[in-house]
Amino acid sequence: MPESLNSMLRCPNCKNSHLEGSASGQTSNCKDCGASFSIQDGVVDLLPGVKFDRSVSQFFMEFSPVVRIYESKWWRRSSVATFLLKISFDQECEAILKAAGLKGKGDLLDLACGPGIYTRPMARKLSRGRVIGLDISFPMLRQAAANAEKENLKNILFIRANAMELPFADSSFGCVNCTGALHLFPDARQVTREVARVLAPKGTFTISAVRRGPGKAGQVRAFFLDRIMGIRSFTPGDLESMLLPHEFSRFQVLHDQGLFMVMSAARG
Repeated sequence: MPESLNSMLRCPNCKNSHLEGSASGQTSNCKDCGASFSIQDGVVDLLPGVKFDRSVSQFFMEFSPVVRIYESKWWRRSSVATFLLKISFDQECEAILKAAGLKGKGDLLDLACGPGIYTRPMARKLSRGRVIGLDISFPMLRQAAANAEKENLKNILFIRANAMELPFADSSFGCVNCTGALHLFPDARQVTREVARVLAPKGTFTISAVRRGPGKAGQVRAFFLDRIMGIRSFTPGDLESMLLPHEFSRFQVLHDQGLFMVMSAARG
């Protein structure tokens, strides 16, 4: 683990100290409480042995066949996904990168990064900066680390941690990205509170999430997605109401059609 991250990464056990990489590079340790966290397959695991109740959709995000094809034409880049979301992955990624305003340096958190489908383009944009890819799914993170290694991207660190209790110091990041995941969290408001805490003033938050359509049809669809798949749906107004108490402004709706919506906001 790079020494430069020591001041940013907090111990999830005692929450009083920063983590430091060991000389072997195989663990990340807390000098105060003595907690030790393994680094394996390119992933810092801050949730060793921790198990969570998972919805149907979250279970699929750890299912090996889904992990392997997630970025392919059979899943996220498929024509079916483009039809349902009314936006292709390349179009969405381009809109997110533009809204994030990446300038080549700085620190960025890719929250619920999955296999790194957005993490890697962001790391290429931040050639003089650092990108932290965080997820709760170890299979996804292992795939993300392997993908980054294939592309020889050295400015990414992957961490297994809880999005509702982010292991970072306040104001650590100039940008936080959360794409394709806010609808999966059991408490989206708590996640946005944590995003506001770790995002520096004037920092940018980019989001894409499942959209709740208008009228009764939209309400019915949202009801079944939530009850059956554990997928929550949002409108741009929902996201604004969650972010406004945390001094977010300059809201931009980048896409609001089909099953998906894409937004950005700035803090302070």
